[in-house]
Amino acid sequence: MAANPEFNNCRKLIKFYLRQEKINWAKEVKIAKKLLQSYPIDFFESYSPNTSFESLSVFLTKAGERELENQFAIYKNTTPKPPVKLEETAQVEINFEPEIKQPKTILEFIESK
Repeated sequence: MAANPEFNNCRKLIKFYLRQEKINWAKEVKIAKKLLQSYPIDFFESYSPNTSFESLSVFLTKAGERELENQFAIYKNTTPKPPVKLEETAQVEINFEPEIKQPKTILEFIESK
């Protein structure tokens, strides 16, 4: 049976940032899922704060959210982007034929036939 990749990412995140004996896994997995919805796991693997935390809830505070936003902006700017592949597009034909004037009244319709 294959492991759930979402749970594996949550487990990586929890083990990377929390350095304590007893971890409240249910609470931490819930917080990790919320964080992984906003930021990719690659970002968290590259972001290493100077300290370990008691809980991932630190990232849900205003200061923690600001720190993550700042670090994510740096991460986006420094992460190499795949090269843009330029493709030649087909030329669009432009038809210069005049539009046929549609009759507005019954009399115009009869006269046009």
